[in-house]
Amino acid sequence: KQTEKASLIVRSLVMDQIRKNPDGIPFYEDLSEEDLLYAFSPEEDFYLDEYGDPVFFVAPGTIADESLGYLTFPVPLEDIEDEL
Repeated sequence: KQTEKASLIVRSLVMDQIRKNPDGIPFYEDLSEEDLLYAFSPEEDFYLDEYGDPVFFVAPGTIADESLGYLTFPVPLEDIEDEL
């Protein structure tokens, strides 16, 4: 139950980053939260940065052109904890 809630929180935080898009990445125009649901698994598709915060990644071609490679979305652990 807690893992499911954390996954929903992470997907929401990643979608927020996609909407804000500070790097100007050309995401697919019709990208939706449902697409993100199938694009990655928050429980598996991440690594920890040098500070111990998770960096989630999405495989090439799933939410933007394949030529962009893996897309990464750093999320401070405290942001996730605040939502739990």
